[in-house]
Amino acid sequence: SFGDLMLEPGTRLTHYEITGVLGAGGMGEVYRALDHKLGREVALKLLPSTWVSDQTWVQRFHREARVLASLDHPGIVTVHSLEEADGVPFLTMQLAEGQTLRALLAEGRRLSLDELLEIAIPLCDAVGAAHGKGVLHRDLKPSNVMVGTDGRIRVLDFGLAKGSGGGAESLTLTEIGSTLGTLAYMAPEALAGAPATPASDVFSVGVILYWMASGQHPFQRSTPAATAGAIATYDPPDVGALDPRFSAVLSRCLEKYAASRPTSAGDLASDLRALSDTRPRTGSHNKRFAGVAAVILLAATALGTWQWQDGQDTRWLYAEALPEIQRLNDLDSVFDAFSILENAARRL
Repeated sequence: SFGDLMLEPGTRLTHYEITGVLGAGGMGEVYRALDHKLGREVALKLLPSTWVSDQTWVQRFHREARVLASLDHPGIVTVHSLEEADGVPFLTMQLAEGQTLRALLAEGRRLSLDELLEIAIPLCDAVGAAHGKGVLHRDLKPSNVMVGTDGRIRVLDFGLAKGSGGGAESLTLTEIGSTLGTLAYMAPEALAGAPATPASDVFSVGVILYWMASGQHPFQRSTPAATAGAIATYDPPDVGALDPRFSAVLSRCLEKYAASRPTSAGDLASDLRALSDTRPRTGSHNKRFAGVAAVILLAATALGTWQWQDGQDTRWLYAEALPEIQRLNDLDSVFDAFSILENAARRL
Protein backbone atom coordinates (compact mmCIF):
# COMPACT_ATOMS: atom_id res chain seq x y z
CA SER A 1 0.00 0.00 0.00
CA PHE A 2 1.08 3.60 -0.64
CA GLY A 3 -0.05 4.64 2.84
CA ASP A 4 -1.18 8.07 3.89
CA LEU A 5 1.95 10.01 2.86
CA MET A 6 2.58 11.86 -0.39
CA LEU A 7 4.55 9.73 -2.82
CA GLU A 8 8.27 10.39 -3.07
CA PRO A 9 10.14 10.88 -6.36
CA GLY A 10 11.26 7.50 -7.66
CA THR A 11 8.09 5.67 -6.55
CA ARG A 12 6.78 3.37 -9.29
CA LEU A 13 3.12 2.80 -10.12
CA THR A 14 3.21 0.07 -12.77
CA HIS A 15 5.33 1.63 -15.55
CA TYR A 16 4.98 5.21 -14.27
CA GLU A 17 7.75 6.74 -12.16
CA ILE A 18 6.90 9.68 -9.86
CA THR A 19 9.24 12.62 -10.47
CA GLY A 20 7.56 15.36 -8.45
CA VAL A 21 4.43 16.69 -6.75
CA LEU A 22 2.13 19.03 -8.69
CA GLY A 23 -0.59 19.53 -6.09
CA ALA A 24 -3.01 17.99 -3.63
CA GLY A 25 -6.56 18.61 -2.51
CA GLY A 26 -9.72 16.95 -1.28
CA MET A 27 -10.40 15.27 -4.63
CA GLY A 28 -6.93 13.91 -5.32
CA GLU A 29 -3.17 14.11 -5.29
CA VAL A 30 -1.49 15.09 -8.56
CA TYR A 31 2.06 14.12 -9.49
CA ARG A 32 4.45 14.63 -12.35
CA ALA A 33 5.56 11.25 -13.68
CA LEU A 34 7.51 9.58 -16.44
CA ASP A 35 5.73 6.99 -18.57
CA HIS A 36 8.51 4.47 -19.23
CA LYS A 37 6.53 2.64 -21.92
CA LEU A 38 5.96 5.69 -24.13
CA GLY A 39 8.87 7.80 -22.92
CA ARG A 40 6.80 10.87 -22.11
CA GLU A 41 5.97 12.99 -19.09
CA VAL A 42 2.42 12.82 -17.78
CA ALA A 43 0.40 13.90 -14.79
CA LEU A 44 -0.96 11.24 -12.44
CA LYS A 45 -3.97 11.94 -10.26
CA LEU A 46 -4.47 9.54 -7.35
CA LEU A 47 -7.50 9.19 -5.16
CA PRO A 48 -6.32 10.04 -1.61
CA SER A 49 -5.62 6.88 0.34
CA THR A 50 -8.16 7.90 3.02
CA TRP A 51 -10.93 7.59 0.39
CA VAL A 52 -9.84 4.35 -1.31
CA SER A 53 -12.06 2.21 0.90
CA ASP A 54 -15.10 4.48 0.38
CA GLN A 55 -16.96 3.33 -2.73
CA THR A 56 -18.78 6.65 -3.05
CA TRP A 57 -15.49 8.47 -3.57
CA VAL A 58 -14.12 5.72 -5.78
CA GLN A 59 -17.22 6.05 -7.98
CA ARG A 60 -16.78 9.82 -8.14
CA PHE A 61 -13.17 9.33 -9.15
CA HIS A 62 -14.21 6.95 -11.92
CA ARG A 63 -16.90 9.43 -12.97
CA GLU A 64 -14.27 12.16 -13.32
CA ALA A 65 -12.32 9.87 -15.65
CA ARG A 66 -15.40 9.26 -17.79
CA VAL A 67 -16.28 12.96 -17.84
CA LEU A 68 -12.79 14.00 -18.92
CA ALA A 69 -12.69 11.24 -21.53
CA SER A 70 -15.93 12.57 -23.05
CA LEU A 71 -14.54 16.09 -23.46
CA ASP A 72 -12.28 16.95 -26.38
CA HIS A 73 -11.17 20.56 -26.20
CA PRO A 74 -7.73 22.23 -26.14
CA GLY A 75 -8.73 24.11 -22.99
CA ILE A 76 -9.53 20.95 -21.01
CA VAL A 77 -6.77 18.66 -19.78
CA THR A 78 -6.82 15.36 -21.69
CA VAL A 79 -7.17 12.10 -19.77
CA HIS A 80 -5.14 9.21 -21.17
CA SER A 81 -6.29 6.29 -19.03
CA LEU A 82 -7.80 5.10 -15.75
CA GLU A 83 -5.50 2.61 -14.01
CA GLU A 84 -4.88 1.00 -10.64
CA ALA A 85 -1.79 0.07 -8.64
CA ASP A 86 -1.79 -1.68 -5.26
CA GLY A 87 -5.52 -1.11 -4.95
CA VAL A 88 -5.28 2.66 -5.55
CA PRO A 89 -7.02 4.03 -8.67
CA PHE A 90 -5.28 6.78 -10.60
CA LEU A 91 -5.75 8.81 -13.76
CA THR A 92 -2.99 9.41 -16.28
CA MET A 93 -3.42 12.82 -17.84
CA GLN A 94 -1.81 15.38 -20.10
CA LEU A 95 0.87 17.32 -18.23
CA ALA A 96 -0.10 21.00 -18.31
CA GLU A 97 2.77 23.20 -17.18
CA GLY A 98 2.46 26.80 -16.08
CA GLN A 99 0.95 28.57 -13.09
CA THR A 100 -2.56 28.62 -11.75
CA LEU A 101 -4.66 31.73 -12.08
CA ARG A 102 -4.67 31.79 -8.27
CA ALA A 103 -0.91 32.25 -8.27
CA LEU A 104 -1.17 34.90 -10.98
CA LEU A 105 -3.66 36.88 -8.89
CA ALA A 106 -1.59 36.66 -5.70
CA GLU A 107 -1.11 39.80 -3.64
CA GLY A 108 -4.12 41.63 -5.04
CA ARG A 109 -2.87 41.98 -8.60
CA ARG A 110 -5.37 43.55 -11.00
CA LEU A 111 -5.35 42.65 -14.68
CA SER A 112 -5.88 45.11 -17.48
CA LEU A 113 -8.97 44.45 -19.60
CA ASP A 114 -6.82 43.08 -22.43
CA GLU A 115 -5.02 40.68 -20.09
CA LEU A 116 -8.34 39.66 -18.55
CA LEU A 117 -9.98 38.92 -21.91
CA GLU A 118 -6.98 36.86 -23.04
CA ILE A 119 -7.72 34.53 -20.11
CA ALA A 120 -11.50 34.84 -19.82
CA ILE A 121 -12.46 34.06 -23.41
CA PRO A 122 -10.60 30.72 -23.68
CA LEU A 123 -11.70 29.85 -20.13
CA CYS A 124 -15.33 30.34 -21.13
CA ASP A 125 -14.77 28.48 -24.41
CA ALA A 126 -13.50 25.46 -22.47
CA VAL A 127 -16.29 25.48 -19.89
CA GLY A 128 -18.76 26.14 -22.71
CA ALA A 129 -17.51 23.03 -24.51
CA ALA A 130 -18.25 21.03 -21.36
CA HIS A 131 -21.71 22.61 -21.15
CA GLY A 132 -22.27 21.64 -24.79
CA LYS A 133 -21.69 18.02 -23.78
CA GLY A 134 -24.13 18.33 -20.88
CA VAL A 135 -21.35 18.48 -18.27
CA LEU A 136 -21.20 20.96 -15.38
CA HIS A 137 -17.88 21.62 -13.64
CA ARG A 138 -19.24 22.78 -10.23
CA ASP A 139 -15.80 23.66 -8.85
CA LEU A 140 -14.59 26.59 -10.94
CA LYS A 141 -12.11 28.79 -9.10
CA PRO A 142 -8.70 30.34 -9.88
CA SER A 143 -6.76 27.34 -8.55
CA ASN A 144 -8.54 25.17 -11.15
CA VAL A 145 -7.49 27.37 -14.07
CA MET A 146 -3.99 26.85 -15.49
CA VAL A 147 -2.20 29.60 -17.40
CA GLY A 148 0.22 27.51 -19.42
CA THR A 149 3.80 28.33 -20.27
CA ASP A 150 2.60 28.06 -23.89
CA GLY A 151 -0.02 30.73 -23.22
CA ARG A 152 -2.91 28.27 -23.35
CA ILE A 153 -5.63 28.45 -20.73
CA ARG A 154 -6.74 25.06 -19.40
CA VAL A 155 -9.49 24.07 -16.98
CA LEU A 156 -8.45 21.54 -14.33
CA ASP A 157 -10.12 19.22 -11.84
CA PHE A 158 -13.49 17.95 -12.98
CA GLY A 159 -13.75 15.95 -9.75
CA LEU A 160 -17.16 17.42 -8.92
CA ALA A 161 -18.47 17.47 -12.48
CA LYS A 162 -21.92 16.09 -13.20
CA GLY A 163 -24.32 15.81 -16.07
CA SER A 164 -26.80 18.68 -16.23
CA GLY A 165 -29.53 16.20 -17.09
CA GLY A 166 -29.48 14.63 -13.65
CA GLY A 167 -28.59 11.13 -12.60
CA ALA A 168 -25.57 12.08 -10.48
CA GLU A 169 -25.70 12.24 -6.73
CA SER A 170 -25.83 15.57 -4.96
CA LEU A 171 -23.29 16.79 -2.42
CA THR A 172 -24.06 17.98 1.06
CA LEU A 173 -22.63 21.31 2.21
CA THR A 174 -20.31 19.41 4.53
CA GLU A 175 -18.95 17.40 1.61
CA ILE A 176 -18.65 20.49 -0.53
CA GLY A 177 -16.86 22.36 2.22
CA SER A 178 -14.35 19.57 2.73
CA THR A 179 -13.84 19.14 -0.99
CA LEU A 180 -13.68 22.71 -2.21
CA GLY A 181 -12.20 24.26 0.88
CA THR A 182 -14.34 27.34 0.19
CA LEU A 183 -17.91 28.16 -0.71
CA ALA A 184 -16.94 31.50 -2.17
CA TYR A 185 -17.45 30.56 -5.83
CA MET A 186 -20.81 28.81 -5.50
CA ALA A 187 -23.94 30.29 -7.03
CA PRO A 188 -26.80 31.28 -4.71
CA GLU A 189 -29.02 28.46 -5.97
CA ALA A 190 -26.28 25.90 -5.32
CA LEU A 191 -25.90 27.14 -1.76
CA ALA A 192 -29.66 26.82 -1.34
CA GLY A 193 -29.52 23.19 -2.40
CA ALA A 194 -31.19 23.64 -5.79
CA PRO A 195 -29.93 21.61 -8.78
CA ALA A 196 -26.93 23.15 -10.51
CA THR A 197 -27.25 24.39 -14.10
CA PRO A 198 -24.79 25.85 -16.61
CA ALA A 199 -25.75 29.27 -15.19
CA SER A 200 -24.32 28.11 -11.85
CA ASP A 201 -20.92 27.66 -13.50
CA VAL A 202 -21.38 31.08 -15.13
CA PHE A 203 -21.74 32.62 -11.66
CA SER A 204 -18.47 30.98 -10.61
CA VAL A 205 -16.76 32.35 -13.72
CA GLY A 206 -18.19 35.77 -12.86
CA VAL A 207 -16.55 35.63 -9.44
CA ILE A 208 -13.25 34.78 -11.12
CA LEU A 209 -13.66 37.68 -13.60
CA TYR A 210 -14.42 40.08 -10.76
CA TRP A 211 -11.27 39.06 -8.92
CA MET A 212 -9.18 39.50 -12.08
CA ALA A 213 -10.64 42.95 -12.69
CA SER A 214 -10.59 44.31 -9.13
CA GLY A 215 -7.79 42.43 -7.40
CA GLN A 216 -10.14 41.20 -4.69
CA HIS A 217 -12.76 38.52 -4.15
CA PRO A 218 -16.32 39.94 -4.24
CA PHE A 219 -17.80 37.67 -1.57
CA GLN A 220 -15.06 36.11 0.54
CA ARG A 221 -15.62 36.75 4.24
CA SER A 222 -14.06 35.52 7.50
CA THR A 223 -16.45 32.60 7.98
CA PRO A 224 -18.31 30.22 5.63
CA ALA A 225 -21.66 31.47 6.94
CA ALA A 226 -20.74 35.10 6.27
CA THR A 227 -19.46 34.18 2.80
CA ALA A 228 -22.70 32.37 1.99
CA GLY A 229 -24.68 35.35 3.24
CA ALA A 230 -22.68 37.72 1.03
CA ILE A 231 -23.27 35.53 -2.04
CA ALA A 232 -27.00 35.52 -1.34
CA THR A 233 -27.49 39.21 -0.57
CA TYR A 234 -24.46 41.38 -1.37
CA ASP A 235 -23.94 43.24 -4.64
CA PRO A 236 -20.21 43.96 -5.06
CA PRO A 237 -19.04 47.42 -6.21
CA ASP A 238 -18.97 48.15 -9.92
CA VAL A 239 -15.70 47.68 -11.82
CA GLY A 240 -16.74 50.00 -14.65
CA ALA A 241 -13.40 51.79 -14.61
CA LEU A 242 -12.12 49.12 -17.01
CA ASP A 243 -14.94 49.43 -19.53
CA PRO A 244 -18.66 50.02 -18.88
CA ARG A 245 -19.54 47.28 -21.37
CA PHE A 246 -17.44 44.74 -19.48
CA SER A 247 -19.03 45.88 -16.23
CA ALA A 248 -22.48 45.17 -17.70
CA VAL A 249 -21.44 41.65 -18.76
CA LEU A 250 -19.93 40.98 -15.34
CA SER A 251 -23.06 42.20 -13.55
CA ARG A 252 -25.16 39.71 -15.52
CA CYS A 253 -22.84 36.87 -14.49
CA LEU A 254 -23.28 37.74 -10.80
CA GLU A 255 -27.06 38.04 -10.86
CA LYS A 256 -28.63 36.31 -7.87
CA TYR A 257 -31.23 34.58 -10.07
CA ALA A 258 -29.89 32.02 -12.51
CA ALA A 259 -32.43 32.96 -15.21
CA SER A 260 -30.92 36.47 -15.35
CA ARG A 261 -27.40 35.21 -16.18
CA PRO A 262 -25.98 34.07 -19.52
CA THR A 263 -27.42 30.60 -20.02
CA SER A 264 -24.03 28.93 -20.52
CA ALA A 265 -20.33 29.67 -20.54
CA GLY A 266 -20.48 29.51 -24.33
CA ASP A 267 -22.92 32.42 -24.35
CA LEU A 268 -20.65 34.32 -21.97
CA ALA A 269 -17.68 33.66 -24.28
CA SER A 270 -19.67 35.20 -27.13
CA ASP A 271 -20.42 38.30 -25.04
CA LEU A 272 -16.76 38.71 -24.09
CA ARG A 273 -15.57 38.08 -27.65
CA ALA A 274 -17.96 40.76 -28.94
CA LEU A 275 -16.44 43.16 -26.42
CA SER A 276 -12.93 42.19 -27.48
CA ASP A 277 -13.75 42.54 -31.20
CA THR A 278 -14.81 46.18 -30.77
CA ARG A 279 -11.56 47.21 -29.09
CA PRO A 280 -8.65 48.75 -31.08
CA ARG A 281 -6.35 46.17 -32.66
CA THR A 282 -2.62 46.02 -33.22
CA GLY A 283 -0.35 43.09 -33.94
CA SER A 284 0.93 41.47 -30.75
CA HIS A 285 4.53 41.96 -31.87
CA ASN A 286 3.89 45.70 -32.23
CA LYS A 287 2.19 46.25 -28.85
CA ARG A 288 5.11 47.91 -27.09
CA PHE A 289 5.97 50.01 -30.16
CA ALA A 290 2.37 51.14 -30.46
CA GLY A 291 2.24 52.03 -26.77
CA VAL A 292 5.41 54.09 -27.05
CA ALA A 293 4.03 55.77 -30.16
CA ALA A 294 0.90 56.74 -28.23
CA VAL A 295 2.99 58.37 -25.50
CA ILE A 296 5.08 60.26 -28.05
CA LEU A 297 1.99 61.39 -29.94
CA LEU A 298 0.31 62.65 -26.78
CA ALA A 299 3.45 64.45 -25.67
CA ALA A 300 3.79 66.13 -29.05
CA THR A 301 0.13 67.14 -29.02
CA ALA A 302 0.45 68.58 -25.54
CA LEU A 303 3.59 70.53 -26.39
CA GLY A 304 1.99 71.86 -29.56
CA THR A 305 -1.03 73.15 -27.67
CA TRP A 306 0.79 74.38 -24.57
CA GLN A 307 0.98 77.99 -25.73
CA TRP A 308 -2.76 78.32 -26.23
CA GLN A 309 -4.24 75.83 -23.79
CA ASP A 310 -2.37 76.06 -20.53
CA GLY A 311 -5.43 75.04 -18.55
CA GLN A 312 -7.05 72.22 -16.63
CA ASP A 313 -7.03 69.76 -19.53
CA THR A 314 -3.33 70.23 -20.16
CA ARG A 315 -2.52 69.82 -16.49
CA TRP A 316 -4.61 66.62 -16.51
CA LEU A 317 -2.63 65.41 -19.49
CA TYR A 318 0.73 65.76 -17.75
CA ALA A 319 -0.37 64.82 -14.22
CA GLU A 320 -2.57 61.82 -15.03
CA ALA A 321 -2.83 60.77 -18.67
CA LEU A 322 0.82 60.46 -19.64
CA PRO A 323 1.87 58.56 -16.47
CA GLU A 324 -1.07 56.17 -16.87
CA ILE A 325 -0.29 55.57 -20.55
CA GLN A 326 3.31 54.83 -19.67
CA ARG A 327 2.19 52.38 -16.95
CA LEU A 328 -0.11 50.58 -19.38
CA ASN A 329 2.61 50.52 -21.99
CA ASP A 330 4.94 48.82 -19.50
CA LEU A 331 2.22 46.16 -19.06
CA ASP A 332 1.86 45.80 -22.86
CA SER A 333 -1.77 46.93 -22.43
CA VAL A 334 -1.77 49.02 -25.56
CA PHE A 335 -5.53 48.91 -26.08
CA ASP A 336 -6.16 50.52 -22.71
CA ALA A 337 -3.45 53.10 -23.50
CA PHE A 338 -5.21 53.99 -26.74
CA SER A 339 -8.50 54.43 -24.85
CA ILE A 340 -6.85 57.15 -22.78
CA LEU A 341 -5.34 58.59 -25.96
CA GLU A 342 -8.79 58.88 -27.49
CA ASN A 343 -10.07 60.61 -24.38
CA ALA A 344 -7.14 63.02 -24.45
CA ALA A 345 -7.72 63.79 -28.13
CA ARG A 346 -11.30 64.74 -27.36
CA ARG A 347 -10.30 66.96 -24.44
CA LEU A 348 -7.40 68.65 -26.25
